[in-house]
Amino acid sequence: MSTTNRETRILLLVVMVIVSVFWFPVKGVAAITPANPYRFKTAQATVHLSVDAHYNNIWRKAIAAWNSKGVFEFKITQSSTAQINILSMPAALKKT
Repeated sequence: MSTTNRETRILLLVVMVIVSVFWFPVKGVAAITPANPYRFKTAQATVHLSVDAHYNNIWRKAIAAWNSKGVFEFKITQSSTAQINILSMPAALKKT
């Protein structure tokens, strides 16, 4: 095979690959994480905080940062029947 013929074939192959990439775009589809029944039905959840003032402030800042992304919304509530209850660790379980 001559060098010119080989170079032509390589060039043709490269062009075909480039054209096929742009001509037939591939759309990625992410599979849903198989977490059922641990998935919320809507993109929001209620949160009840039962922590001291220091951790209450930390949790509120974290929730505000998460909510700012616009993907999922946590709504802080005073109701103990919230979907998520954040509690302090019992003193008996804390290590010094």
